[in-house]
Amino acid sequence: AVELTLGLDDLACVEIGSVVCSPADKIKASERLKVKIITLELGTPFTLGQSLIVHFHAARIQGRITKMLALHDPKSGEETKKKPRLLKSFQTATIELTLSETICVEKYEDYPSLGRLVLRLGGQTVGVGKVTKVYSATKKD
Repeated sequence: AVELTLGLDDLACVEIGSVVCSPADKIKASERLKVKIITLELGTPFTLGQSLIVHFHAARIQGRITKMLALHDPKSGEETKKKPRLLKSFQTATIELTLSETICVEKYEDYPSLGRLVLRLGGQTVGVGKVTKVYSATKKD
């Protein structure tokens, strides 16, 4: 456990979803992520441009599917189709998410607690996943 004491002046900078890190090992901040997700029960399939609420650690942020990169076999994880047009219930896929603002996030393999996400739509959980790539906040990769 780590104990952190903040002064009253510091509290104005802290909000839900804030992350404290070492200045020597800064956490990445981005609004564009590559994520591997598993869809849950969907009323309608996900399509390109789908708007979602994305939950990371304690943060909640608006997001949009900007690319559908691949479908995967749920058991082996192998890629079965490139650039699917839609995602149905209980499918595993790699997508690109664009968030409405920059957020502190890491790849799941580097920091599991900062690399998990939950996708929600209309008050329902519609997907879960992990971050596989954090794109630079300043340039398009």
